[in-house]
Amino acid sequence: HRHLPKRYQNVVFDPKKRREVLKSVLSKLVEEGDIICLQEVDLHDQVETILKEAEFKGIRTPTIKGGRGVGRVDSCCTYWNHQKWELLDQELIRFDDLATLTESNRQEKSGQGQQKNEKRKVELMTCSLDSNLQGFTVSFLRRNMGIMVKLRHRMDPSKIIVVANAHLFWNPLYDYVKLCQAHYLVKRCKNFAGDEENYPVILCGDLNSKPYGPVHTYLTQGRINAKIYAPWYNNQDQRESKLS
Repeated sequence: HRHLPKRYQNVVFDPKKRREVLKSVLSKLVEEGDIICLQEVDLHDQVETILKEAEFKGIRTPTIKGGRGVGRVDSCCTYWNHQKWELLDQELIRFDDLATLTESNRQEKSGQGQQKNEKRKVELMTCSLDSNLQGFTVSFLRRNMGIMVKLRHRMDPSKIIVVANAHLFWNPLYDYVKLCQAHYLVKRCKNFAGDEENYPVILCGDLNSKPYGPVHTYLTQGRINAKIYAPWYNNQDQRESKLS
């Protein structure tokens, strides 16, 4: 990358040197925590080998060689110390769903068809393909993904947590895309955790967002005027539309 300082280029683009740095960093992380969430991982075999030696197991979002079509060459990875935690459930999040979800299935798509309990249905803020917003649906196709896991502590079976790991769109000109992705992520987490069980949720990820920006504000305050960032609303139409 032309903006990357030259002193780092030899390390970043040299797989051997990258493995050495990764091993050093990951070795420190496993000493300090039981759960590790990583994003934009491309050296999958190397990372998994290092963490496997430390008694960690994990899952990751799917990848496609070359990143063709809807796939990516990198992934989000979540690892846990399997001596202390056991995996109960997992679920993939494809943020491209935001481009295809319609008003009629807003309460059915979340959970990828796994929902059986009517109480666990969630309302998703999405664009209807048959509405006047149709031209903007393409902007939600960004190949971003996330993954959720439900873990139970082996020494204390009553301790169950949900860990979500996601990678949101990078472009600062598309705050509305990131905001919709963040909202979808929160709703999917809430659904995955369960209304009755109400397990605590740990949200991790590469949010590509600045402090006090729309995504940060929404996640920390729980609501935001989404129409400020939606390009399909003009300046004369500033009626309050809150995500919560």
